[in-house]
Amino acid sequence: MTKLYEKLQGNVYGTYTVCGYKFVQRGGKVWRDVLLVCECGVSKAMQPTLVARGKVYKCGCQNETGQNSKAIGLWEEEYEKQTLEQLECIDQLKRRKRERELAKLKSNITAMKSEKMQII
Repeated sequence: MTKLYEKLQGNVYGTYTVCGYKFVQRGGKVWRDVLLVCECGVSKAMQPTLVARGKVYKCGCQNETGQNSKAIGLWEEEYEKQTLEQLECIDQLKRRKRERELAKLKSNITAMKSEKMQII
């Protein structure tokens, strides 16, 4: 199992945040919280002792093929980075689609102009 805990000084109990990272106190060790991120896009905060970073788990939800989706344990900033990359990818796809549509419109306008010139 991947080491998820980072020991901190002093006796701190419960959940708390240090430098933007969420930590959970359990059994004398401080465990850094890990998100379980599913392929379906649903992420849940899980018990850090149950979810290992980088390990792949089966998820309860099903994908298009009817099989169980896979979920992976990620630290919060890794999930945020992954989400940003996905959003950038979606933006690029939308931009390419707009460019294709614009090129199609331009070619249609050019064709219409040439037809108009032939009629005159």
